[in-house]
Amino acid sequence: MIKIRVQEHPKHDIWFDNDLITQKQALLCLDIEKSGADHLITGKASGRGTTWFLQLTATLEVAVRRYRRGGVIGRFIKERFFFLGTSKLRSYAELKLLEKLSERGVHVPKPVCASVTFVTPFSYTADIVTQRIHHARDLAETLSQSTLPTDVWQTIGIEIAKMHNIGVNHTDLNLRNIMLDSQQQAWLIDFDKCIDESARGVGFLGQTRWKTNNLSRLKRSLLKEQSLRTCHWSENDWQTLLDSYHQTMAQP
Repeated sequence: MIKIRVQEHPKHDIWFDNDLITQKQALLCLDIEKSGADHLITGKASGRGTTWFLQLTATLEVAVRRYRRGGVIGRFIKERFFFLGTSKLRSYAELKLLEKLSERGVHVPKPVCASVTFVTPFSYTADIVTQRIHHARDLAETLSQSTLPTDVWQTIGIEIAKMHNIGVNHTDLNLRNIMLDSQQQAWLIDFDKCIDESARGVGFLGQTRWKTNNLSRLKRSLLKEQSLRTCHWSENDWQTLLDSYHQTMAQP
């Protein structure tokens, strides 16, 4: 459980797990450029923004990510978000979802720390720190190089079902948000803007539509990747994933 919340000053809040890191380490992660943490950097990955990897201790390597906007708005406002209440802060919301998933045994990056900095009373920037998944590649990269054994497709279906069984709606479930580690274990990542449906009740979409939408989003991602480059999968692989998913969902 994320035990500590620190308010450094009126414009800056930090949440961190003091079983994993100290307050000093949390502050270091969230201000890499000014904190003198260069000697801890083990690498970086580029996407919408840069994710930095830091070796904080002998046993803990973390990924540090700054939230950035996409789409048309992102061309003009890259890092700022509108403040709509604490529960809707991007970093805090993702931290709490990861905490819930991790505690319930879903393979997700372990949450370590998150922060928000208020630029104005109505806007903020945000960062999140998670434990790094070692020797992992996303599903798009993996399938571009080789096929996957049947049991790996089953593993992917199981992790999605475990996530759904506790009520988490991954609104952007695509090939790049599923990782495979060196043991071929599946991990689900990037829960920004995802939804805890268990906290919302049945709602307009009911308790099944959003789950179907998640799976449909993943299938579209497979088809899109197949249209762009070599992608080693078949309809039988997809059916294996679905069968494993439904079997896991049916378990008490």
